[in-house]
Amino acid sequence: MPSPQQPTESARINDTLVLSQQAFAAFVAAGEDPSEPNEALRALMARR
Repeated sequence: MPSPQQPTESARINDTLVLSQQAFAAFVAAGEDPSEPNEALRALMARR
């Protein structure tokens, strides 16, 4: 039985995300203009 960290071959084949044109545009816009990191993210980054 495969471990959760190693998906089966069929799981890899079906990794598809279908987005509407509006959702895709919102996704791209969010990546191009990321918000400032919140306190929890700053704490995680500080631990590195």
